[in-house]
Amino acid sequence: MPKAWAGAFFGLHIGTLFLSFGLLAMAFGAGILFTRLERKIKSKEPLSDFEKELPALTTFDKVNQLAVVAGFPLYTVGVVTGFIWARIEWGRILSGDPKEVVSLGVWFVYAWLFHQRLVMGWRGRKAAHAAIWIFGICMFSLIGINIFTSTHHSFLQ
Repeated sequence: MPKAWAGAFFGLHIGTLFLSFGLLAMAFGAGILFTRLERKIKSKEPLSDFEKELPALTTFDKVNQLAVVAGFPLYTVGVVTGFIWARIEWGRILSGDPKEVVSLGVWFVYAWLFHQRLVMGWRGRKAAHAAIWIFGICMFSLIGINIFTSTHHSFLQ
């Protein structure tokens, strides 16, 4: 593969990952609001004026689902193009870098949620909690790994 393509793969790698993080952030937000509103409704706590104006729980669940269904394929493209770019740049697909390891872990958990949503028909609380956890792991991968470990994915290089 020509070296000139490496830049395209790098751009595709970063672009699709950030789009997938944005969609996962939407799933996270919808999951947080779903969880909070559902808890208040089930416990029959009075809703604040703001909470009364929020859409129905099913709306938050649909946002969560759409974000996961669109975000996971983008995350996959981001990971695969990262592998291609790494092969071009460093001569190997994986280097054992902490960010690569955590990103592969995120991919497996994200794939699990994608599967549960599409095949198993997960809705509601389970899907909301899973999206919240996956977003937390992604943020740890994006920020925490760069702060606490030495990595060639560091933003400070």
